[in-house]
Amino acid sequence: MDKNQKSPPLSDVNTLLGQTWKIYNARLGTLLGIAAIPMLVLLPLLIIGLAAGFLSFLVSSILFDLGALKGLIPLLVVLGLIVVGVITIWSHLALIYAVVKRKENPGIMESYGKVRNRIMSAVWISMLTGLIVSAGYLFFFVPGIIFTVWFCFSFYVLIAEESRGTTPISRSKKLVSGRWWDVFARLAFMLLVLSVVIYLTGAVSGAVRVPFIGSLLGFIVTPFPVIYSLLIYEDLKKTEILPEKTPAPSEKPAS
Repeated sequence: MDKNQKSPPLSDVNTLLGQTWKIYNARLGTLLGIAAIPMLVLLPLLIIGLAAGFLSFLVSSILFDLGALKGLIPLLVVLGLIVVGVITIWSHLALIYAVVKRKENPGIMESYGKVRNRIMSAVWISMLTGLIVSAGYLFFFVPGIIFTVWFCFSFYVLIAEESRGTTPISRSKKLVSGRWWDVFARLAFMLLVLSVVIYLTGAVSGAVRVPFIGSLLGFIVTPFPVIYSLLIYEDLKKTEILPEKTPAPSEKPAS
């Protein structure tokens, strides 16, 4: 590849937002259904956990001491956090799959089922990139931002390219390399838009004293950044400059 050759420009934010809105509208029911699954699963678990904690407090204070069981509480909390993390990652992968395969129109359960065997890979990627990014933020903050942009497409590579191990991480970095500022600007713009919308919604919610408006909006916009980021990833792939293949040496004619 010619080192002086520049990568084609990425789509501007107006184009990305337009395409995101189009896909969002076309797949709205499926995407919101996928986003709703974690709430439908975790809410009953939360209620059961709170009820169990309250009942154990009553029993221990009225009938007998359950002090010996108090040591289990940290373990249960850790297990609960693991369950929440796995379900959240699974839902995120399902959203990505539903958008990646949008021409095939996969349903809610199909999207969850197709990415089920990718959960452990995604957990591994989350742990590894989380450690790297966290270390970057500890060192003067700027490296953390650089690593975040480098690795932000790892899940998209995992689903779209069906790669495993650390390949999605290195592949994400390779796609971003050389176009870091372009990607950063587009992601920062989306973050700014979401922040403004959430702020305004919070202000309206406080003014009318309806607290669930913010939560409802958060649920509704959940697929939006997933679609937007996926479009950037697809743009990076389409405009990627591949190294030129060295032609195989021709065979010498027989003497």
